[in-house]
Parts: sequence; structure tokens; C-alpha cells
Amino acid sequence: MFNLQRLQRFGIPCPKPVLLKKHILFLSFIGKDTVPAQRLRDVTLTPEELSNAYQQCLNVRSFSGRENFLNKNSLSFSYSNEFIMNVN
Repeated sequence: MFNLQRLQRFGIPCPKPVLLKKHILFLSFIGKDTVPAQRLRDVTLTPEELSNAYQQCLNVRSFSGRENFLNKNSLSFSYSNEFIMNVN
């Protein structure tokens, strides 16, 4: 929950923590209406969108390295009209 709040504070798109109850963290829904956002690897992107998504991935990795709080295994990416970083 703390990492998600830090990401939001730095303006990095990620799900919003809704509720922490005992050891269960409830997150905001990522998607539109009732359709969940697709995983990045399942989306067909134009070359321009692909370049943009790649640059955003690099920016997230660079940020997490500078801030020293996420490792590469704690990231997964979803795409829904904007690039969204989802922390596992």
C-alpha cells in the first residue's frame, strides 16, 4: 500500500488503494466500465503507441531505481487508453 501511495505522489499511473483489511489490499478497478484493462503483452499497438509504452516502461524502471523501492519482479503492466503500471 505504501509503494502505491508513493507512486501516486510522484504522478506514476497505478491502481489506487481502496481498503486494507487485515492482510487483504483492495485496489481500484483498472479498465473501463466492466471491461478490465488488457495486459500489455496482449494488446496490439501501433508503432507510435508501442514507442510511447516502451518509453513509459523505461521511465518507470528509471524512477524505481532512483527511488530504490521497487524491484523488477514487482511490476506488471496493463494498457487501457493510457499506460498503467500495476504493482503486484
